Amino acid sequence: MDSAKPSTEETVETRPLAILVREKTRSFVTQFPYENGTEGKSGTFPESRDTQFSPTGDFFSNIEGEDQAAVVRDSVKGDVICSCGGLNNPTTPLKVNFATFSPLGTYLLTWSRPVDGVSVPNLIVYNAKTGESLGGFYQKVFHYGIWPTIQWSDDESIAARFVTNNVHFFKADALDKPPYAILRIPGVSKFALSHGPAPYTIAAFIPSSKGAPGKLCVYKHPDEGGDELASRSTFNADSVSFKWNSKGKALLSIISTNIDNEGKSYYGNSEVYFMDSLGVVNQRVELPQEGPTYSAEWSPTGNEFIIIYGFMPARATMFNEKCEPVFDFGTGSRNEISFSPHGRFVALAGFGNLAGAVEFWDKNKQTLVGRAQLPCTTMCSWSPCSRYFMGATTFPRLRVDNGFRIVRFDGKLIHEYSAEDGQLYQALFKPAMRGVYADPKLTVNDMLGGALETVDNTNGHGGGAQAKSGVYRPPSSRGNGSTFKIHQHIAAGKVDKAAFLSSGGVMSRSATLPSGGRKIVPGMDPDLLDKGPSKAALARRKKKERDRQMKAKQSAESAAPEQGNASIVIDPQSISSIQDAEKRAKRLRKKLRGIEALEENKAEGKELNTEQEEKLKTKASVKDELLQVENRIAELSVA
Repeated sequence: MDSAKPSTEETVETRPLAILVREKTRSFVTQFPYENGTEGKSGTFPESRDTQFSPTGDFFSNIEGEDQAAVVRDSVKGDVICSCGGLNNPTTPLKVNFATFSPLGTYLLTWSRPVDGVSVPNLIVYNAKTGESLGGFYQKVFHYGIWPTIQWSDDESIAARFVTNNVHFFKADALDKPPYAILRIPGVSKFALSHGPAPYTIAAFIPSSKGAPGKLCVYKHPDEGGDELASRSTFNADSVSFKWNSKGKALLSIISTNIDNEGKSYYGNSEVYFMDSLGVVNQRVELPQEGPTYSAEWSPTGNEFIIIYGFMPARATMFNEKCEPVFDFGTGSRNEISFSPHGRFVALAGFGNLAGAVEFWDKNKQTLVGRAQLPCTTMCSWSPCSRYFMGATTFPRLRVDNGFRIVRFDGKLIHEYSAEDGQLYQALFKPAMRGVYADPKLTVNDMLGGALETVDNTNGHGGGAQAKSGVYRPPSSRGNGSTFKIHQHIAAGKVDKAAFLSSGGVMSRSATLPSGGRKIVPGMDPDLLDKGPSKAALARRKKKERDRQMKAKQSAESAAPEQGNASIVIDPQSISSIQDAEKRAKRLRKKLRGIEALEENKAEGKELNTEQEEKLKTKASVKDELLQVENRIAELSVA
């Protein structure tokens, strides 16, 4: 293991990091990098059921002891600051099952399993520094999907609590008093308070009921009138995950269904919707590749988000805050996104049932800066300085080889640790508030392990011919690949909006064949083939182009001048169901986005073909039909 002793004069770049390690028989906080190359346990604490750092990293909660109290401890030495709940607590004698901190670490929220037949408050808010109970509520059932059921604004000025058909708002220092505002949302099953400063907005999910479709909604705060800013119908949605950007101006809603009605996936289906806080943009995020959505995450800066989607090898695309695709990371074996705290680097990883390959990208320069292999990872975290990435194998998800590895953002392995008693429950870097550590640059050379390493930027696809060996291989297998590929690999690069929306830039099968689309006769050496298209292929291509031009000319001549901008329009009044109307509106919105992308290309000076020019002329008719279909949806909803 490479190590470095911290300098006597601390800076934001050299300030030591800390790692929390929780095992079966011991738990401790240790400094990283280790002094003199040895592990230094700066603080130990008793065996615990769960440990959570405060967002500032100054202390952590530890559910420990036979009375199951949430003990708040100092994150440097592990000293007790206060105790919240537990059977021995004189004011709230309940075993704590779950605990979480407010955004600035001022409050600690706990939930305890209710006592049979007694409706005493079991959802309790404590002062995280004194252990004083500030307010309590009764919550019978715990659901991971809606935890925490009390959410604070980023500045902790207000708190919002989910109850049946309502969201109650409290002043953060008056949780023991009645709510000062109530937002009524009949049927709501989940909500999310926006990040950023006031005015706040609230996202809500109303599941389908009695044949009526579900809804995704965005509301103003009751202080601003509580009006509905945007809504969208959802069909057969079983669950939803809300993700606000850090500015509170845009929202991603990832909806999931347990059953795929089309039968394409055993694991159900998923879609991503994008809404802004003003209600101006409200759309499904159109993705060019079919398949599940594995992950969708906002950058900490709130300026862009990444989605991993499609059947394996999965594709990853970055969008800006206007929901426009800007960069494609290509395809790979990945299902998880993890941004560094500063938002500069992003890890695209394949954990869970994948092999553990990790790619590190510089988001700003849109370049691949490192690769690592972290197999069997069940828990991961970035260091607060955005320079190191940890992958841990934990119990009970995996019962062998428990431990963790730490790599740099260029993929170089820095440290490995194995659990002494064979069971590691938790391992993560101690967090820190933004500004404590400087934003790292690609030129930094003061990290552990020496200077930065270069990386092969070919995205891992393709490659040269295989080296010769003593094993016989038929000519069709000598380094040129098969004539048929199950998976189509996409290379990384900037996104052309029109191509992304229309075809997604997916390579055709012929483009992936070494023979230019022609089959190779078994036993024949592909090197004997001409690498270019055959004469027959060229003739077919020319004939196809002539036919296309002839059809375009004939349609232009036969069209009347006043019908130049006309397009095929379905009478909205003939649509009899909301489902059909929603499908038609979805197709029209996609068509309109394609037209707008073509307009942008034309404005940038790109040359359009005849077919694309004709498509531009249909914009007015498409917008008119979309308006009529939306009016029809409103009529059917009332009916």
